[in-house]
Amino acid sequence: MRVGKKYRSLQVVAALILFVLLASKCVSSSDVKSDLRGEAYAGADRCQKCHAAVFESYQQTAHAQTSQLPTGHTIKGLFDSAHNQFVFSDSWKVVMEKHTGGFYQTAYNNGKKTASHPFDVVIGSGRKAQTFLYFDSAGYNQLPISYFVPEHTWANSPNFPTDAPKFDRPIPSGCFGCHSSGIAVTETYQGMQKRETFQIGKIIYGIDCERCHGPAAAHVAYQEENPNDKQAKFITAIRSLNRQQSVELCAICHSGTKNMQKPAFAFQPGQVRDDYFFPDYGGPVIENIDVHGNQYALMKASACYTQSQTLTC
Repeated sequence: MRVGKKYRSLQVVAALILFVLLASKCVSSSDVKSDLRGEAYAGADRCQKCHAAVFESYQQTAHAQTSQLPTGHTIKGLFDSAHNQFVFSDSWKVVMEKHTGGFYQTAYNNGKKTASHPFDVVIGSGRKAQTFLYFDSAGYNQLPISYFVPEHTWANSPNFPTDAPKFDRPIPSGCFGCHSSGIAVTETYQGMQKRETFQIGKIIYGIDCERCHGPAAAHVAYQEENPNDKQAKFITAIRSLNRQQSVELCAICHSGTKNMQKPAFAFQPGQVRDDYFFPDYGGPVIENIDVHGNQYALMKASACYTQSQTLTC
């Protein structure tokens, strides 16, 4: 009988040990958040463990801050009564309002409120300008008033009507391709017309580590299992790219407003930029190159670039 009791005790102990091991594995697995881009991606937060100084420094860059959640810090515009209005005419104005629940742009016609929508997403780091999006059942829409940082003033959003506020300008996923690192969107077609359905909050803000270094889940898994191996595996080091590849990594988002045939989200370091754009047989007109929209063409036309074999962005 004593042998039987001892055997049962060993079974209980073994069961407890197995339970603890399984529980710890489940907890550790749940601690790792899945990336909406897929299993190949680790998520930038996983980079911080081994690259803390670089990670923290990068968070202060314009690329990392090119899209953000709205806060009193990330929105550069002022909300006090002396600086929070944009006046279209004697009858129309938009007031930037701060409430307990968040920040809003509210339109007034002859003193009567006609529309009010929240700041849901901040686009732009605040070095030059910022514009703002709100989310409704149809997707993301651009708010009518943007903020120009050097002038410290609210202004009509680019290409918006100048006589009255407009709140229904939809923003397609292509815009997020260069102002975020991922967004949850589903495409459906009605005949030849494409419709995009977004999930609110399902967005990876800013340009993160994996936009420039490629998917990193395999890299993280390997380096965590082999911490003494200081030769990075399964990740793209920028120094490993040749000159053209390095430049095209930037050019995917700094080539102006050319029509893309594949989303910028899909571009990975080392790929060919022209595979993502429809052909431009005419080529850029140097006199018309916009420094804010096509830095790639402007750089390629510069004497500094043409007279060098090594100069990159």
